[in-house]
Amino acid sequence: FGQRAWQAAFILYQALPADEVGEPGSFWHHLGVTLYHLGEYAAAEECLTRAAAAGSAERDMAAYGKWAKERSRQALPSKE
Repeated sequence: FGQRAWQAAFILYQALPADEVGEPGSFWHHLGVTLYHLGEYAAAEECLTRAAAAGSAERDMAAYGKWAKERSRQALPSKE
């Protein structure tokens, strides 16, 4: 996937009505992965946390959750 494909996926996820997302854990997982690849690490972390809370059992959940958290913390301005 290139950036254009991730952006297109994000647009599709935004357009889904809430009652048509299917299994919530899977939806939040896929949205989180999409946001991760778009560089939106804090939003990705939040989505992946929601996916875990909804019972998602995707095999890459732990890895993406860890990576998003690390990248999100790196993006924070230092407190000097």
